[in-house]
Amino acid sequence: MPTDQELRDEMLHKLYEQRHNADGWVMLPDGLVLDGWTDSVKINILRQLRHFGVAEWQRAGRRPFAGRARITPDGVHDIEGSQAVIPPIELAMSQAHPTHTLLVWLAFVAGTVFAIIGVVLVYLGAIGDTQIDLWGAKISTSSVGIAAIFIGAVLILRTFRRVLDSVDKS
Repeated sequence: MPTDQELRDEMLHKLYEQRHNADGWVMLPDGLVLDGWTDSVKINILRQLRHFGVAEWQRAGRRPFAGRARITPDGVHDIEGSQAVIPPIELAMSQAHPTHTLLVWLAFVAGTVFAIIGVVLVYLGAIGDTQIDLWGAKISTSSVGIAAIFIGAVLILRTFRRVLDSVDKS
């Protein structure tokens, strides 16, 4: 199966080939013949080309792929020039150490267990004056169940905040 980059290149070249006809506009779907492409793939690729500013697309009618499209000057430059306008889409993902992954999952499970126990304790009506100061988050309540839910929520939120902070830094 071709990548989106290959599909974008193919569609952009088709629009490039027809840039001198009808002020560059290609009537859709008949004017843009792409064998084996479904309408949803064509729409997705046109949206990507429009997002990168290398093609214009105007929908018309009720059919999903009806309307017209044309290549923009940036798209022509992308094909004729030496510098690509459409950057390849790459996801930079680092692998977490297995120990860190385990700790995150354990913290999530522990937080969930605390929250479930808290719901049960609230249902059972367990009471007792409780004050908790956990990582700067404070609560004062007479319900033990509410305190357990609070601990679970703080644990889960703190863990995810730390994970997101470490992802931002990588």
